[in-house]
Amino acid sequence: MNKYLLLSLLLFLLGVCSCENPHIAKLKKEVEQTNAYCPINGGISGDLLSVTYNQDLNDVKFYWSLNEEYGSLMLLKQNKEYIYSNMKLMLKNSESNAILKDLVAAKASLTLIYKTSSSGKTVTFNLSNEELEKIYNSPTITEKEIAQLRIANSVAIQNEACPQKIDEGMYIEKTEIVDDYLVYYCSMDESIYSINQMKSSISEMYRGVREYLKSTISDPSMKKDIENLITLKMGFQYRYYGKTTKNFIDVKITPEELKTYTR
Repeated sequence: MNKYLLLSLLLFLLGVCSCENPHIAKLKKEVEQTNAYCPINGGISGDLLSVTYNQDLNDVKFYWSLNEEYGSLMLLKQNKEYIYSNMKLMLKNSESNAILKDLVAAKASLTLIYKTSSSGKTVTFNLSNEELEKIYNSPTITEKEIAQLRIANSVAIQNEACPQKIDEGMYIEKTEIVDDYLVYYCSMDESIYSINQMKSSISEMYRGVREYLKSTISDPSMKKDIENLITLKMGFQYRYYGKTTKNFIDVKITPEELKTYTR
């Protein structure tokens, strides 16, 4: 073969091999841009530590820290649907839709790695390109549906951490949605607290709950919970009850009042 023809053929093959799939190139750029903002504060639930692209596997990895006070590896291991719904919420919003589009176009997969800060243990989830494409092609989620999913996820995480100590002899035992309120059930040691006395000072208790909520509004997760409750026209309710007598007192923050907290 003519040496000049052979050289031309080699140069052509090298050029073909070096041509990167434009969808992959775009995905890598999106990954680099997102990673530049890391770590991203996710509030009480944890932080997004980094985002990387593995060219050999054509896979994007999201590394998350996990605040064990509000969620455990066991919760994640036992509930992939929880992970799937969270990813759907994250990837379908306007800010993340570009990277989802690029993942699908590049035929890439997504790996989610959650790591606990205390033990360093991790749990890994994989979403195939078919699953990502299903998320991408799913109907646009309404603002109300997004809020409902987020509140349901928040309740699941908080219940996993229960009982949560509030103070000496006082614990949050359970969280649930009841009618138009997100309800926290708080048990109390009646050798320390008097339900009747608390009933006589209901205004002070209301003031304490209101100040607590206002003090936590700077946390991204808490702020998002409040915004979601406002979208759903829901409020907060704290039910304090005696562990022995089951006598209780309710402190409610109405949906109307909740709106004032984000202004």
